[in-house]
Amino acid sequence: MNFSSFGRAMARGPRAIVGALRQVCRLLSTGRTSWGQDPDAEAEKIALQLLNDVLGVSSRQLAQCGYLEIRSNVFQGVVYRLRLRQPVEVREGAGLRPVGRLCVVVRAGVPAADELLAKALWLQADEVGLLKVGQRLA
Repeated sequence: MNFSSFGRAMARGPRAIVGALRQVCRLLSTGRTSWGQDPDAEAEKIALQLLNDVLGVSSRQLAQCGYLEIRSNVFQGVVYRLRLRQPVEVREGAGLRPVGRLCVVVRAGVPAADELLAKALWLQADEVGLLKVGQRLA
């Protein structure tokens, strides 16, 4: 079962749609896609590609260093360090010493790379908003 066969079922009428939906439900209940891939692994792969497409060079920093640094647009000398599935680290000064951490949950069940991309774009678009929403950690 794939999306094109679902489209053909829609063209044939309601009874065919019900049959196609049953096949989709069976497929989803197995936790695997029709081509034998783990949907979570596939989602992570797509999310990493999107991260690379959107952030480009910055995503290479993530691969090499394990984190992504975003300079503050609001506070001079402040850098936010983003890691996969970790709180946002706030760093400042010449040595980029840690001064705080923020817990920002994008949404449960989202691939790690999508979560990191959402945080990075949020910081770039509305840094003050993220600082208001983020839970400060000790």
